[in-house]
Amino acid sequence: MDKGILIEYADMKEEIKDLRRRIEKIQKELDKLHGQIVVDSVSCGKKGKKPLGTVKITGRPVGVISRKEQLQHGTHVN
Repeated sequence: MDKGILIEYADMKEEIKDLRRRIEKIQKELDKLHGQIVVDSVSCGKKGKKPLGTVKITGRPVGVISRKEQLQHGTHVN
């Protein structure tokens, strides 16, 4: 067997280990994000200097989850 092929094989094995570690890390982050709820307060507007009120907005971080899932599946995100 050619020495170059053996070296290439060893490098590929290391790359596979690295990719598995990265996928596992992303999966752990996704598991956390799926259980997370984001909350924010926004102003409903103003009448002069006086605010008309605030509204509390809640939701899931869908954009972040989507980007992480695309990374996990190997598709590129801009």
